[in-house]
Amino acid sequence: MNALYVHNLFGKHAVGGAERVVFEEAKKSCGPGHHVVVVTSAPLKEHLRWWALPQVQKENGFHIYQLWMGNICWYKNLSKHSIAFRMLWHCIGAINPYPVIQIARIIRKENISH
Repeated sequence: MNALYVHNLFGKHAVGGAERVVFEEAKKSCGPGHHVVVVTSAPLKEHLRWWALPQVQKENGFHIYQLWMGNICWYKNLSKHSIAFRMLWHCIGAINPYPVIQIARIIRKENISH
């Protein structure tokens, strides 16, 4: 079985219950013959080359990719900005092809599609 979990916060950036649920589900999905991948966001400062496929970390039996989502700020910093800025952030997020392209690259690399 191949499984892909996508969540905006995970691992060291997790803050709430949904992140914990994704972690537990990914952990439960691991086992002999199972391939589990988690894709999550990370701030740009954690990426030396934003255009490259992010490096993979292996923890708890599954692979974790942390992506810069190609927006004007990171999700966890959004509350520090004005309402107008947040509206712009949401508009960019709604039409931004960058995360989709990166996730498609991960799916091909990890051979998750079958």
